Amino acid sequence: MVLRRAFGIVLAAVLPFAAATTAAAREAPAPGCMDARRMVSAHQLDSALFAVALDDGQRFRIDLVEDCPLEAGAGLDGLQILAPDAWLCPGSVGLVQRGEVRCPVRALAELDARDYAALGRLSAQRDVALLDPVEVRGARRHGFRGSPDFCFAPRFMRGWSEDRKGLLVEVSPMRSGGNRFYRVELAGSCPALASARRIELHSGPMNGLVCGNAGDHVRILPTPEGLGAGLFDHDAGLTSSIMDQVASLGTCPVVAVYPREEDRAR
Repeated sequence: MVLRRAFGIVLAAVLPFAAATTAAAREAPAPGCMDARRMVSAHQLDSALFAVALDDGQRFRIDLVEDCPLEAGAGLDGLQILAPDAWLCPGSVGLVQRGEVRCPVRALAELDARDYAALGRLSAQRDVALLDPVEVRGARRHGFRGSPDFCFAPRFMRGWSEDRKGLLVEVSPMRSGGNRFYRVELAGSCPALASARRIELHSGPMNGLVCGNAGDHVRILPTPEGLGAGLFDHDAGLTSSIMDQVASLGTCPVVAVYPREEDRAR
């Protein structure tokens, strides 16, 4: 899909968004504490490491004691955090439970959007690596699982722009976990992007999502001669036919995707 710098119409996306909790805002007993009642998403990297997001935009890393055999699981399924008045604080007593196993919390630290996305992406890649071998019959697409914590669907972008921190894309918040803008970090410099008017974002695993996985990249596209920008941008059929005939001006690998930190609700 070809997009221009000006933002266009609202389109639906395929990423489901986490259900927000209804917990009222409470005053934390100490700096750096996490209100366990506000959890909306979680990623488990192994038996001793979790990344958790709250409905107010805060994100945390939870490290458990290393010898505790916590059961593997996906997201918030069966996950419970046990702490006094549901406040998990650095240096305080707390337990994480999944299934019948409870593990003491060893450390708690707040994360920014970039680090939370990186841990979520590693968790998804780990889950794929642990899947049993399957025999594929017929043409089917396989790839990493996606999450609005670290992925977006490029075919449903509203638009894109640049700022001091790099490439910024706008999506439909209703279909992207409530996120309206995503940062897209590129590998090294991307000079062609500075003068670009049209780009495409491609998924390396061919699953329709850009997450910073191997092969994800931005493709810089030229403007066909003699064609008005408005017509090229909005006539989907004409755009599709011309796209098959023009070469790209270069590609730039994507290394990280995460919601824009400035949009985090407090």
